[in-house]
Amino acid sequence: MTEGIIERLGPLVAGHPKMIFVMAGINDLKREVPVDSVFENYKKILSMISDKSPRTKLFLQSTLPVTEAYSRREERTLEVNKKVSELNSLLKKFCTEKKINFLDLTKVLSAGNDLREELTVDGLHLNYTGYRIWATFLNSYLY
Repeated sequence: MTEGIIERLGPLVAGHPKMIFVMAGINDLKREVPVDSVFENYKKILSMISDKSPRTKLFLQSTLPVTEAYSRREERTLEVNKKVSELNSLLKKFCTEKKINFLDLTKVLSAGNDLREELTVDGLHLNYTGYRIWATFLNSYLY
């Protein structure tokens, strides 16, 4: 969860890494943490990285949606994915304003508003194929 990232981020940024790729939020949203609270935590995370390690190149990845297999209830899936979409819109706008790299994973891992079913083991977590697609996508940002 985003609060856990905030609590554990100090030692990571103390090492002044060259790059940090951040993706979070789905665990918060599925536990009904409000979108605004998740977004505020994201801003804290990004601020901590920028303040403590200003030369670190930041990559913010979109939060992935879920499939119906995640909850076994279509209305719950729609509810979570609506929040994912709202969060991603806020994150994308924030990244544009702050000149932070925003990587939209939904373009490669989603179909419509849902995670592609063939890329997940349980409607939430990626399977081997999903991770391979994700890794290939991220590889183009490494140097």
